[in-house]
Amino acid sequence: MTQPQSTPPNNTGLDTLPIKRTDLTIDFSESGPNCRHAHIEIAAKPLAEYLSLVEATGEEVDGRTISAALIKFCIGEAMQQADFRTIFGPQLDLESPPSVVKSGQPFVCNLLIDTFPEIDWPDFETITLKRPVRVVSQEMIDGEVMQQCLSVGQQSAKDGLLARGDHAVCTIRMSVDDDTVLLEQTDVDILIPQSGANIVLFGQEMPSLADHFLKTTIGQTVALDINIPDTHPDVSLRGKLAVLNIGVTAGYTIIPGTIDDVLAALELKTEGMLRMQIDVSLNEKAVRDQKEILTDQFFQALIERVDIPIPTQVVQRAVQQETQAIGQRMAAQGVPQEEIMDTLKQGRDARTTASRNSAKRTALTKLLNQDFEIVTSELSIGHYIAGLAANLGRRPEDLRREIMDHGAMLTVTARVQELTCFESLAPQLTIEDVPAQEWMDLEDSQAL
Repeated sequence: MTQPQSTPPNNTGLDTLPIKRTDLTIDFSESGPNCRHAHIEIAAKPLAEYLSLVEATGEEVDGRTISAALIKFCIGEAMQQADFRTIFGPQLDLESPPSVVKSGQPFVCNLLIDTFPEIDWPDFETITLKRPVRVVSQEMIDGEVMQQCLSVGQQSAKDGLLARGDHAVCTIRMSVDDDTVLLEQTDVDILIPQSGANIVLFGQEMPSLADHFLKTTIGQTVALDINIPDTHPDVSLRGKLAVLNIGVTAGYTIIPGTIDDVLAALELKTEGMLRMQIDVSLNEKAVRDQKEILTDQFFQALIERVDIPIPTQVVQRAVQQETQAIGQRMAAQGVPQEEIMDTLKQGRDARTTASRNSAKRTALTKLLNQDFEIVTSELSIGHYIAGLAANLGRRPEDLRREIMDHGAMLTVTARVQELTCFESLAPQLTIEDVPAQEWMDLEDSQAL
């Protein structure tokens, strides 16, 4: 019987290699806490035959492409033979890089693979979480009714000074240090809230921004000094002073629609039905918010209480990826190389700490899933996306499509897994209800 021929490589990638499992050896050994070392070697003869096949195609394939195909093959074979589970997956051993591809010589590849550690879980009853309780009031429902009226209202262009309730259409530019631009956006629609409320921009409250807008006319610019929030993805910038320039290019006010307009738009018969719907929606959102807050508290408590060693290569890779991303972003903004290197050096410790904590959180989720047999369903992911859509006033199917288009489904799934872990173990935890304002005051005091 004629054996099928291997597909020859081409310049679009090498997916099939004419190398058998008997042509390579794989040796596993311990390499520190929760880590295995894999030494993989492809014998010289089959490698030479493979290189001859490449040459016979007449296509130009560089050594880097061939090496990448061999590394991919080695990783696949190593993971098939591994008799242990991994959280973060295999990584090349940077201290023993793959050998140069040469005919007549074996190809050697070394991997580091983390393993599932044994965890001593704490007594979950000793973990106390605080659940903020917000009672949906008539005032809150009235406010939502007004928002519905505004949503079906008519825009009217604004001249002169802006007022509360107006919308400012702006260009935004944020910069630090020597005018290094961090952000530039156009056509940003900012609502100037009613008295007592602050404008939230990029997830950060701007207590004085509304007052500045009230002294501004179309065509003027508001300049503010702000501290970059601790949630900024670039940890080296967190806490730095930045200049925020907000140019008002246009303004408008909305003339509210009537209750009848709202009922017609929502296909409801009575105002009572509208208010009941709003009441249910606000209570559902409060429950979602509580779950998010409790989940974050739960994982923070586990990070503090559970000894979970993270292999060095896992943290190094995360820090390296973030450092490269920051450097590339700064270079694209025209920042001098010397300044880029100084910034990256200053923020390395913070990036390392953040990467280690992020890795711990990922590991804790997978270990909780394993040890307590927690399974996240597709239905749970759908419910989570539906909740996000409700918060944003979007259609769930449109938001899911946007998440998939932006390659963010893995991030969403990871968050749902965290929420599912908390929900599964919540009956074993100690949860105390506190008024929402008391909880916010506590959060503010801990942030100082």
